[in-house]
Amino acid sequence: MSKIFPIISYDMEISRLEELHKEHDFSCVLIDVTANNNGILKDAEKEVQILIRLKPLIAKLHDLEIASIIQYSQSIANSVYADGLHIAPLSVNAHEILDNLQDNMMIGMEVTNSSHSNMQAMELEPDYIAVGNSYANSWYEAEEDRINWLHELSLIPVVAIHKTKTFENAQFMMYPIS
Repeated sequence: MSKIFPIISYDMEISRLEELHKEHDFSCVLIDVTANNNGILKDAEKEVQILIRLKPLIAKLHDLEIASIIQYSQSIANSVYADGLHIAPLSVNAHEILDNLQDNMMIGMEVTNSSHSNMQAMELEPDYIAVGNSYANSWYEAEEDRINWLHELSLIPVVAIHKTKTFENAQFMMYPIS
């Protein structure tokens, strides 16, 4: 069975996080810092507001020995001393991010439904590959064939992003939880 890897919002209340941890016993969370922003961090002022809300949440996660992975924002991941960064499919600077940060934090990469882009992602050797995406404005769920294909081809752990389904060949399951 896959390990649970919930996707939470940066503005989740700490008491709710504690309840969820008791219910699901997870060891890692993906923190969506783009929630309420249509997938985009638009300005420095909004980033400061996110940091103010996020720092106590990260501290609590560390107290609970839960790894924190920040979605899509390298600057926020660095600012809050997150355990990892989750980057979009073939980010323009993915190679640079991996070269500069992979020794200091876990780097995961979402992949698209294109075999070519999947192969490119595997060549970059992130710490995990996530099948599907969790953009606030365009949810795309993992498909069994894609997960099985990546599992056979790659030594990199495969993470499935799906709201309801589990997959035999996915080491982890990501899904939104509130």
